[in-house]
Formats: sequence, structure tokens, C-alpha cells
Amino acid sequence: MARSGRIERRTDALSKERIIGAAIEILDSGGERGLTFRALAARLATGSGAIYWHVKDKDELL
Repeated sequence: MARSGRIERRTDALSKERIIGAAIEILDSGGERGLTFRALAARLATGSGAIYWHVKDKDELL
């Protein structure tokens, strides 16, 4: 956490390619059950709404 008590956010641009890469990492480590938008958002240091901007749903990632 940042000193102000806020959660640190990413500084680089989010893209569909980055989301897919992070999803693959989660699938490799936790399987399909581990792949949630909450886990993906945490891995990418963003909110789940930002992910939905790039992908429709979990099925699109799989």
C-alpha cells in the first residue's frame, strides 16, 4: 500500500494482450478455478471494470 493508505495502481497502459498474459500466468499457477476477474485485477493492479473494458467475460479469455 502507498503511504496515503491507497492501493497502488499500475503505471503502464492496460491492454488486451497484458490481460491475456496475466490470465495465462494465473491459469498456469491455479488452473481454471483460480482465474477470476478479481484475481486478474489484483495481478494487473487495476479494477475489474478496467478489464471488462477490454474483454467481455471469462469465456473470451479461455
